[in-house]
Amino acid sequence: MATNPQNVGQCPTAQNGQQPFDRRSNADKANAVKDLLRSNPDLSNREIGRRIGVSPQTVSNWRDRLAQADMFSEGGAE
Repeated sequence: MATNPQNVGQCPTAQNGQQPFDRRSNADKANAVKDLLRSNPDLSNREIGRRIGVSPQTVSNWRDRLAQADMFSEGGAE
């Protein structure tokens, strides 16, 4: 397969249509989502995804996971 010289070195477009900030690991993106969810829980999944460069569904998944973890840590063992 031939490589187009115009595309060499370019990052692919993120799912949200924006250029990614940089190449980050999934763990880095997950940490960024979790940090923003904890500091700004009222932001929409779409807005958090736009700021970080992930899909709104990814944000929703982490929001659900954090809610589950909080539920078990608050009312678990008494």
